[in-house]
Amino acid sequence: MPRALGGYRRQRRSLRAPSVPLRGVAHRIVHRAGQRGTVWTEIRESGERILCVAGGGEHVERRVQDFLKREARKDLQKASTSYAQALGVKVRRPVDSRSVEPLGILYNR
Repeated sequence: MPRALGGYRRQRRSLRAPSVPLRGVAHRIVHRAGQRGTVWTEIRESGERILCVAGGGEHVERRVQDFLKREARKDLQKASTSYAQALGVKVRRPVDSRSVEPLGILYNR
């Protein structure tokens, strides 16, 4: 992720903000300095998908990284539960929050 976001500070003055993939779809990062909250997604009338980031500009990169990690954990937990159910097993321990390796998931028959 740092490679994808590393140029945010340099690029935010340009005409096009950087974008990041979220569930296979590019989302343009839009800094919303005057709004409260952290990070959320929106779809503009044009159909463009954006990732809105509130707060100071110096925190944009970290907030986007944290958001993407949280979303990845949610997706992994949902997929793990679904596959475990199909196999007739239960997820005994969630994925380690510091890694997204599937080997961190233990199943219990």
